Amino acid sequence: RLQDVRDEVEKQIRHLQRQAATARRYQGLKDEERRVTAELLALRIRELDSGAAAHDSTTREREIEMQAALADQRAAEAALESRRAQHAARAERLSAVQARHYEIGSEISRLEQAIQHTRQLRERQRADLAQASSTLAEIGAHIERDERELAAVREDLGASLPQLEDA
Repeated sequence: RLQDVRDEVEKQIRHLQRQAATARRYQGLKDEERRVTAELLALRIRELDSGAAAHDSTTREREIEMQAALADQRAAEAALESRRAQHAARAERLSAVQARHYEIGSEISRLEQAIQHTRQLRERQRADLAQASSTLAEIGAHIERDERELAAVREDLGASLPQLEDA
């Protein structure tokens, strides 16, 4: 009878050892998965940050260009007003100024569209960054849950060892 009990206890020990090895292997794979996922998210966040900075810089440049173009346009309009008194003598020059005025207006329109596009792109990148942060938070929650499960398995294993020793 003692041999039967001993055989049964050894069988349970082997089963528990296999479970413990499987849990360690699972934990190692989960740790690797978390590490790789965290690295991937960090790279994506870094890429989004650098892209946003580049787009912000471009937006600032475009805004400066727009301000310069607006200043040019206002200067052209002032010149146009001062020349109206001399319209008959300077009609040809007036045509050149008007052409410049329309050119600046189209340039402003193009720059405004580019700025709008850049702003939309920046908003999409911010949304991507928010989503990446959310995913990172979810991964953190999964890590905590897995650590709790691992602690429970270790506790079960610890509880089984005294029974094994008693047996």
